[in-house]
Amino acid sequence: MLLYRQVEMNKSDSSLELIVKETEHGWGYEILEDNKIIVIQEIIPGVIGNQYFKTKKDAKKIGLLVLTKLKNNKRPIITAEDLEENRIEYKN
Repeated sequence: MLLYRQVEMNKSDSSLELIVKETEHGWGYEILEDNKIIVIQEIIPGVIGNQYFKTKKDAKKIGLLVLTKLKNNKRPIITAEDLEENRIEYKN
């Protein structure tokens, strides 16, 4: 089931698309570039173990952050600080 979709254009005129969807254990996101999946994220990035996004809103926040980093030609790494700034709940 498609729950959220956002398309952005980056500097090279390719399209980047964020899709947020429900997973077996919570929420996750995919990022597509020109309709090809480049990121599949079903767990919270940057944390120990398999921890899942509890809400659609949380997955969307981090997915948009990754999308923005990619659009600005930055490495799409998510840090503990990124998670804290976005108030993403997870276990340390």
